[in-house]
Amino acid sequence: GLSAASSMVIVSTIALSIMVSNNLVTPFLINSALMKDKSVTDISERFLNIRRLSIVFVLLFAYGYFSLIDNYSLVSIGLISFVAVAQFAPPLLGGLYWKGANKIGAISGLVAGFIIWTYTLVLPTLVEGGFIGTYFLEEGLMGKSWLKPTALFGIEHMDAVSQAAFWS
Repeated sequence: GLSAASSMVIVSTIALSIMVSNNLVTPFLINSALMKDKSVTDISERFLNIRRLSIVFVLLFAYGYFSLIDNYSLVSIGLISFVAVAQFAPPLLGGLYWKGANKIGAISGLVAGFIIWTYTLVLPTLVEGGFIGTYFLEEGLMGKSWLKPTALFGIEHMDAVSQAAFWS
């Protein structure tokens, strides 16, 4: 069990840090003045340090989120993550089978879906962790009962995961 758990943490941390360093940090550095310095001939050491820092950042971020929501089980966190990954299905299927699909529509749908996912699943975990007041869950955003994260648009008979998956 310990070996399986530690290998899952290692593999997921390495995969996320590679994604962060390759897709976020490295393009920024290539376009910045730091990489335009002609005195630097070997940039492999710089990229290795970026990868190491991204590993530390991912581990610290994951531990920080875990410590914020210590009353959630691994299953609950997995369901929240599954709903986030489910956001990619509509643009993927639309891009494959719909001739009129375009990049702007796919990105707009992803952004809207992740905003709703954050509002309906992530923010309630922060409320239960004590970082946002309970007024937000009880009364809704700006006191509007139809904007409650747990009963979005007045639908109260669904559980939180089903509702977030439906609306996002």
